[in-house]
Amino acid sequence: MRAAHRYECACRLCSSPRCDVIAVESRDALTYHVVRCTDCRVIQTAEHYSAASPDYTCLRPADINENRIWLQGNHKVAAFEQWWALVRPRLRGTDKPSLLDIGCGTGGFLSFCRDRGFAPFGFDVSAAQAGYARRSFADVRCAETVGEYLRQLDTRGARFDVITMWDVLEHLRGPLEFLTEVGGALADDGFLFVSVPNAGAIPWKLRLLSVLRRQSSLAPWEHVFYFSPASLSKYLAALRFEVESVGPVVCYPRPLSAFEIARRLGFLCLSLFPSIAPQFYVLARRRAAPVALGWRPRRVQRLTEPAAW
Repeated sequence: MRAAHRYECACRLCSSPRCDVIAVESRDALTYHVVRCTDCRVIQTAEHYSAASPDYTCLRPADINENRIWLQGNHKVAAFEQWWALVRPRLRGTDKPSLLDIGCGTGGFLSFCRDRGFAPFGFDVSAAQAGYARRSFADVRCAETVGEYLRQLDTRGARFDVITMWDVLEHLRGPLEFLTEVGGALADDGFLFVSVPNAGAIPWKLRLLSVLRRQSSLAPWEHVFYFSPASLSKYLAALRFEVESVGPVVCYPRPLSAFEIARRLGFLCLSLFPSIAPQFYVLARRRAAPVALGWRPRRVQRLTEPAAW
């Protein structure tokens, strides 16, 4: 980790030329500068050497073991229940609402939703994980974008009542383009739910690891954008979403140990301060027309690489 200093690059989201380096990491002879935009405040990787997250897209069928299935299912049930408490009252009167889980992985969340009366759909950029999930969900596909997924199902123009993105947005190389496409796939008054690591937690995490003299890594080849609750809410508003709820995501519990007890207590304490909580969610509704904003992204940058993760 290095002290913050100005770096000659433009923010990939708002095009601001003012970016400060907060960390530098290397992997496979490639250097990654992790920078914070001083205008929109999004933490991001300056260099995109790959079009998608390399560790994720290269998973093999043999990698889909019991631990990975647990991590994407029972490991997150507490957070799934938190989501259900948010959306359930908003969907009253909707008969068998359709739900698209983007980055569905092995299908843990789809199982949770099917048990609660949803019509489940999903896709994942990992062929190995999508293949596993498709054993239980016929409408799961391997795809990089909503449009590609709908073309595979031959349901162009389909709209969903709910679209979810659990731990996906931070991997996308073109998040604003992707969210624009997501908005087009939502039904009128449909809901988007996004859960992501919190940019506001990065500074204290790096300081804590430095004090503990432990190696720190932001995995900038995988996590290319870190939003804060404020920055993600502003970008969603500029993209015609009406933000209804923002808050900390409950802790994903792990097997009990002394460290795990401390971890859970830490999550509980930090949940009182959403701006620095480790993980946060945004629940937003699709808006038919834009409203006047005092802030909006200067442009939606068109990248050469696909909007994958």
